[in-house]
Amino acid sequence: MKKKFLAFLIICMILLAQFSVFASEFTNSADNKITDELKQVMDNTSDDEYISIYIWLYDYGDELVYAHLSSKLDTKITSQTEESYIKEMTTNKVQSYKLNYIEKELGLEQSLDSMAQNMNTHNDISDFRKYAEISNILSDKEIIDSIENGKSYEEIIELHERNDFLSKYRGSRLEINKAVNDNFADKLNYEKCQNIYIDKLLNYVKLECKKDYITNLSNMKEVKEIGFFDTTEKEIAEKTESSSIVENATNISDNKYILQPTNTGFTGSGIKVGVIENVGYDSDAMHLTNANITNRVEIYANYNSHATMVLSILCGQPVEIDGVKYQGVAPNANVFCGRVKNSTVAKNLYWLIVEKNVSIINCSFSYDTSANGYINYDQFFDCLVQQYRVVIVCAAGNETNITHPGMAYNIITVGNMSTTIDSYGKYVVNQSSSYQEELYLTNKPDIVAFGTNVHMVYDNEIVNFGSGTSFAAPMVSGTIALMMEANPTLIGKPDAIKAILVNSADGECVSVETTTDENGNVSTLNNIVSPYISYDASFEFVPQIREKTGAGLLNTEAAVSMAISNLLFRYGFDTTKNLTGTYKKTNKFYFEANQTLEFSLVFEKPFDNIIGRYEEVNFDLLIELCDENGETVMVTTSAANNVESFRATVKESGYYYFVIGIGEVVFDEDAFVNINEIELFTHNTHNMFYASFVLSCGCEKPVLNVSNNDITCANCSFACNKN
Repeated sequence: MKKKFLAFLIICMILLAQFSVFASEFTNSADNKITDELKQVMDNTSDDEYISIYIWLYDYGDELVYAHLSSKLDTKITSQTEESYIKEMTTNKVQSYKLNYIEKELGLEQSLDSMAQNMNTHNDISDFRKYAEISNILSDKEIIDSIENGKSYEEIIELHERNDFLSKYRGSRLEINKAVNDNFADKLNYEKCQNIYIDKLLNYVKLECKKDYITNLSNMKEVKEIGFFDTTEKEIAEKTESSSIVENATNISDNKYILQPTNTGFTGSGIKVGVIENVGYDSDAMHLTNANITNRVEIYANYNSHATMVLSILCGQPVEIDGVKYQGVAPNANVFCGRVKNSTVAKNLYWLIVEKNVSIINCSFSYDTSANGYINYDQFFDCLVQQYRVVIVCAAGNETNITHPGMAYNIITVGNMSTTIDSYGKYVVNQSSSYQEELYLTNKPDIVAFGTNVHMVYDNEIVNFGSGTSFAAPMVSGTIALMMEANPTLIGKPDAIKAILVNSADGECVSVETTTDENGNVSTLNNIVSPYISYDASFEFVPQIREKTGAGLLNTEAAVSMAISNLLFRYGFDTTKNLTGTYKKTNKFYFEANQTLEFSLVFEKPFDNIIGRYEEVNFDLLIELCDENGETVMVTTSAANNVESFRATVKESGYYYFVIGIGEVVFDEDAFVNINEIELFTHNTHNMFYASFVLSCGCEKPVLNVSNNDITCANCSFACNKN
C-alpha cells in the first residue's frame, strides 16, 4: 500500500514538473489571460508602482484526484465506480460490525458457517448501538438520534461511509491542489513580488508586483487568469446581512409560525452543516443549549441576536410556549460554527470543509463591495462548490443588488419572502430583498424562503420576530440537511440538491408586483425570466424562474419527498474531450393528455466558461424534449442562467424523453439570443462538471411514489411510466 502511494506521488511530481508542456494545449495567449480591468489599471500605473493582483492556476481536475484517491484506498476508483464502492464498503462493514458484536458481546466460539447463521438472528435496530460502540464508528448522540428516527443500521453505516468517502475525496483534492500551488510558488521570483498569499483550498494566489512582472506571469503555462485585486475593498466581509430584529414584538399582522416542526419525518440527524457568522451567538439561549453545535473559536461575551437567530432557525431545539411548539428546521444536525470576526473567511472555509467535512455551509454574511455583477469573490465560491462538492447557501442581501458571494453560479442564493398576502392570495417578496436585473448575468436569487417576521425563542421564553435574507438562508440550509438525511446519495452533489430545490419550489404562490413612479410610469417586478424557447403544439410551457423570487417559495416537504424519489437524472461531462454535439438522454416517459409536469435542470458552471465581468459569450446546456419517434417537441436554453425550470401541460398522450445537450448563447444587439453549434472546450480546464435533471408533477404537495417503472403522486393525478 505504502509503496503504491509513494510511486503515485513520484508520478505526480513528474507530471507537475512537465506541467508547462501539458498545459500548453489548453492555455490562451498571455494577453488573453489578463482581465480587461487589470489592463486598465496597468495603463494608469507607473512602472515603479506595485499592483495588487489575483492569479488563478490550471488544475488537473477529477481524473488525477481519483487516481490519487485510488492509490490511498488501494483500489481503483473513478467517477463511474464511486457509488458501487460506497455500497460495497457499506455491505462489508455491516457484516464486520455484526461479527464483532457476535464475537465480543455474545462470546460465541463456533465455525464461520454457524456464526453467519447466527448473524441473521441479530437484525434488530436495538443491537446496532452495541455494533457501533464496539466498532467506534459513531458518537452516542448520533446513535441515539438515529435509533429514535427509526433508521436501520445499514442506513446509518451508509451515511457514515458517504461522509467518510467525501472526506477522503476532499483530502486527495487538497493534496493535488497543494502540489500545483507549490510548483508555482517554486517558480516565483520573490525579488519581484511581495505580500504573497497562496490559498490552501484552491489554485488561487494573490500578490503585489510591478507591471513588467505581470507580463512575465502571464507567460507562465500554469497561469489561467490574472486580475486586479482592489485592496480598497475589504477582502473578507465582516458585514452581516442587515436585518430587522424586533424585540418583544406584538400586533404584527399576518403572523406565521414558521419555526414549527415540519412533517417530513427527518431532523437532519448525521448531516454536518457549517455556519459562518460575524460574531458569536448566545449559547445560553434556551433553544440552543442542547443543540449539537461545535465552535471554531471560543464563544465570547460579545454575541448578538443575529447569529443566535440564524442558528435557532437552522438547529433550534424543540421548545413549547403557550401550547405552541417551536424548533429549528434540522434540530438534530451536527452544526459547526465559524466566526468571520477575528479570523478570515478562508480559514473558516478550510476548517469547515477539510477538518470538519461539512456537506452544507450557510453564509448569512456578505462581501462589502460596491462592485455589481460577477466578481472574483463569486468565482472563488464557484470553484469551492465544484472542487470540494460542498453545498453553499448564501443570503441574497437586503440592498439594491445581490451581495457577494451571492452572484456565484454554483451556490444557492436565497431571497426573503414576506408572509404578507396580496389581494390575489399570493405571497409578496420583501421589498428589501436583493435581486439581479442584468440580462447577461445569471438570475438571482435562486429561491426564496420566509424571512420576514420569523418567530424565534429567545431569552426568558420570549417569542421574538426577525426579518432579513439572513433568516431565509438557514431555512434552506436546514431543508437541505433533511434532504440529505432522507437520501444520503445526495451528499456531495450540489447540482442535484439545487435541482430538487428548484423543482420543488412553489412558483405559483408568489405575487407579480407593479410599481408606479413619480411620473405615473408603471413597471412590473418579479416578471418571469423569458429564456429562448421553441416548441410545437403538443405541449404548453411556462418558465418558472422569476426575477425577484427565482424558482419560487421554498417547499420543504416537497423537496424531501422529491429527494427520496428516483426522478433525478445526473450526468457528468468530461471537459478534457471535445464536447461538440455531446448529449445525454433520459428514460422514456409515458404522459397522458392534459397531464401537468415540471422539469428542471441545474448544471455546474465550468470554470473557464463562467460568464464573467466582460465576456459576451456564455456556455450553456440546452433541454430538448422529443417524442417517441425522435421528433423534437421543444428546445430551450436559460441564456445566462445555469438553472432552468418549466411547467408543461401535455396535449397529446404518448411516450416522450428529454435530451440534455451542449450549446452556447451569443448575445447581440439585434436579437435576445441565438443558439449556435460550437467547438467547445478547446482550451479547457482539466475537469468534470455535472448536470442534474429533475422531473415531477409540480403540485403543491407532491408525494412521489416509484414502483418499478410506474411513478405516481399521492396528492394529484400525476402518473407516468418510465422505461
